[in-house]
Amino acid sequence: MENLKNYLFELCSENAPSGREDLLLSLERLCKPFADRLYRDAKNNLIAVKYAKNSCGEKIMLDAHADEVGLIVTGIDDAGFIHFANHAGIDARILPASTVTVLSKPSLTGVVATLPPHLLKSADSEKIIKTDEMVIDVGHTAEKCRQTVKVGDLICLRSVCTDLKNNLVMGKCFDNRACCAVLLTLLSKMSSIKTDFDVYFVFSAGEEFGGYGAHTAAFDIMPASAVVLDTTFGVCPYTSKSKGKPLGEGVAVGVAPILDSHLTESIIGVARAKGIPFCYEVMSGKTGTNADSIVTTKTGIPTALLSLPLRYMHSANEIVSLDDMTRLFHILSGYLENRGGIIR
Repeated sequence: MENLKNYLFELCSENAPSGREDLLLSLERLCKPFADRLYRDAKNNLIAVKYAKNSCGEKIMLDAHADEVGLIVTGIDDAGFIHFANHAGIDARILPASTVTVLSKPSLTGVVATLPPHLLKSADSEKIIKTDEMVIDVGHTAEKCRQTVKVGDLICLRSVCTDLKNNLVMGKCFDNRACCAVLLTLLSKMSSIKTDFDVYFVFSAGEEFGGYGAHTAAFDIMPASAVVLDTTFGVCPYTSKSKGKPLGEGVAVGVAPILDSHLTESIIGVARAKGIPFCYEVMSGKTGTNADSIVTTKTGIPTALLSLPLRYMHSANEIVSLDDMTRLFHILSGYLENRGGIIR
């Protein structure tokens, strides 16, 4: 499924931090040829609709958040360095020497300043620098920087998508553009097919700030059921299998009190019938995903959660398996087929 990778790389080439999901122009352009209706709501959710062959009123919602983590400008000092705060979920440990894009007008490339080891005091060599003690160097003087950059401008991590071995790929904001690419692929496959129900593909805003986008979209759509797609922690050199899921061995199916057990079992049945490998992700309460926001909308929406294992979450070099992405596509298409659709 070459389009799956192409979609992923194109979506990750753009910057769309929480609150500025409208900057993800490629997503809107790629959805447009395949949707019966495409619109962006007041909360920046992009929603693509495929209508039923006969109007029946039943709606299914498939959700993947489109926003990414970032930083926000808090000031510019007299040396021209940009001060910033965390905008959503970036670990301060990864920032020194990281390349970033400041979403000013025009946008600027910069680097988070760091001292070479030769100049560090021994007491500071193992110290974790706090975000409010860091600055970004864009190469401008203070005067020029203040003409271009303003307080409140958002900042994104910068990297280039890269192929690794064993069908793994690396890049920024795979959380959660990897699932957006899966939804986009599914939408493209449904372009000439009519189902027995309306399918709402929701590329939601604001997940990194508590899922407000998914909540407002679900409130407006009020689907009969929803399936949320997100990423989860992949096993890496610093985790055990008890704290992460292996990459390349299948999708993680969420099991939690807040999730609908019947819907989850239906999806598991699809995976088993098609011989698609999967694993369980057991959560004792809430899931920390958009599922939490959708489940409690209005009188409640039955919701399931499927996640792609991902390494180095909220960094500029996340890693995901294209095989797992393909498996997620087949589970979703199989689920829609069981509900009365035909996906080829």
